[in-house]
Amino acid sequence: MDSATEFLFGLSTESLIKQDSEGFAGSFTSGQEYIVHRFRWGKFTDLFPGHKQWLQDQNFVHDFVDFHVDKSLAKRHELLADVDKPDRRYVFLEELVVKQQIAEVATRKGQQPRFEQLKEMKYVRAILNESLRLYPVLPINSREAMEDTTLPLGGSADECLPIFIKKGELVTWFPYLMHRRKDF
Repeated sequence: MDSATEFLFGLSTESLIKQDSEGFAGSFTSGQEYIVHRFRWGKFTDLFPGHKQWLQDQNFVHDFVDFHVDKSLAKRHELLADVDKPDRRYVFLEELVVKQQIAEVATRKGQQPRFEQLKEMKYVRAILNESLRLYPVLPINSREAMEDTTLPLGGSADECLPIFIKKGELVTWFPYLMHRRKDF
């Protein structure tokens, strides 16, 4: 956690030193655990006592990240001035701000692009598509069969035969893993 926040935000949360459950690391970990439970229990998760804590943890993490994003955006001119310095420290969030600023200036002379213009930017679209492919919004997804059905593949060891799915069964897939397969 400490190295990740140092890399992402330029500031360590010092979770190994503090060892408290009230800071960013505690809220982040608690939030991850709640998400796993939500995946397991579905809509019944809201009935468990941890739901209120989840909302508090979610707000804490969002506020933490928003603070650092705003801080980096506020010093974008300073970051642009230091972009060519060889001894500059690498902070991911600051690099995003610099790249975003350079892209805006290069493509639209400093004006915020409109939605129609964004659709015309083939490289920006390619970057967004590739980012969403590798890091999908939903890394795990599932559906419950509403009626008996047959999927065309996946029913044998080599996954070439159809597979029968009974009504009420859960079908789960992992876009995060699927988009990393070498055979496709």
